[in-house]
Amino acid sequence: MTYEQQRAQLVSQAQEHIKNGNIEEANKIMNQIRSLDAEHDQSTTAQANLDALNGTRQSAQIPAQFLNAQGAALTDDGALEPEDMFASMEYRRAFMNYIVKGTPIPDRFNNQAYVTTSSTAGTIVPTTLYQQIAVELSEYGAIYGRVFKTFYPNALVIPTLSVKPTASWVDEDAGAESQKFTTDKISFSGYKLECTTAFSLFMTVASLDMFESQFVTLIIEAMVKAIEDKILNGNGSGCPKGILTYTPPTGQAIDIAAASGLSYELLCQIEGALPAPYRRAEWIMTKKSFMAWMGITDDNGQPIARINAGLSNGPDFVLNGRRVVLADGYMDDYAATVSTDTICFALFDFSYYVFNEMLALMIKRFTDDKTDNTYIKAVMLADGKAIDTHSLVTVTKKAT
Repeated sequence: MTYEQQRAQLVSQAQEHIKNGNIEEANKIMNQIRSLDAEHDQSTTAQANLDALNGTRQSAQIPAQFLNAQGAALTDDGALEPEDMFASMEYRRAFMNYIVKGTPIPDRFNNQAYVTTSSTAGTIVPTTLYQQIAVELSEYGAIYGRVFKTFYPNALVIPTLSVKPTASWVDEDAGAESQKFTTDKISFSGYKLECTTAFSLFMTVASLDMFESQFVTLIIEAMVKAIEDKILNGNGSGCPKGILTYTPPTGQAIDIAAASGLSYELLCQIEGALPAPYRRAEWIMTKKSFMAWMGITDDNGQPIARINAGLSNGPDFVLNGRRVVLADGYMDDYAATVSTDTICFALFDFSYYVFNEMLALMIKRFTDDKTDNTYIKAVMLADGKAIDTHSLVTVTKKAT
């Protein structure tokens, strides 16, 4: 029997005793409910702490003003809170009641110092729920799951070398020539991402588990598309700068003439343009573009692409031994003729793209005065940039 079922059963029993005037028995059962809640809170917190040790972002949900010097959570009066209060059952229930019923979050969980601006003010998503969202985002989004993610609360600046130092052989009594090289800096801002969802989807929610499951699903489906689109195509103004908007290094921007098409020679040219150290780079294209390669054969009539039947409920897409990341909805399909110059294929090592979340997920509940419909809005502050573009190879189909 699950925790929710046990609790519901005990509540029903207590209610029956009160109805029959057995107050003493009702009080005994209410004590059992309190013990059950405490045991479940301990179990939930222990799991959250284990996840944190395993590399997931658990403590980042707790604002600094809620922590003591050792990183333990504090209550409003400064007393020590046993564990992360945003992972507690009390806060999870309060969060559900806020979303479903509009019940205000208790004051002890609110602190305006955590609000960056009035436009990002909202309610903190429970730590355990945010962990589910982070995991689901990485699994649901093929592109988001590949980039390097950071969670710095303030603007992030990363130094990068403009050139790489080299080693040299010298005589025994001679020293190597001193090498001078400069560093560049890449800074990250906090751009606001909003996701609005109709409230009616939560109207029939009866249990905490069901609510959290629906909440994660709805947020993921909307946010992953917005995030991944900007990771590839963002112009860097008010949003992350996309991979495909960078200028590739010299010799790594391949053009397909208007009168030409796909060929084995073209594939070799693209692969040859990728520097050897970036062997982890992956193809980026739509499924339809990949299938265009499938029709190409080498001089012996053998297909140059392979689709292997995998164990992941679908085929594994591989082109010339290199994995293909499908970007349907984010890129144009390859076509024999196009009206404007179109990037239809690209190579890139996603580990060189950093996506930084400056402010973790906040939730607002509001009513549209014109329609009287109620909505929830998820708000995140984030930015993303490529810290190294040497693995970027773009393939553009020319219009003329």
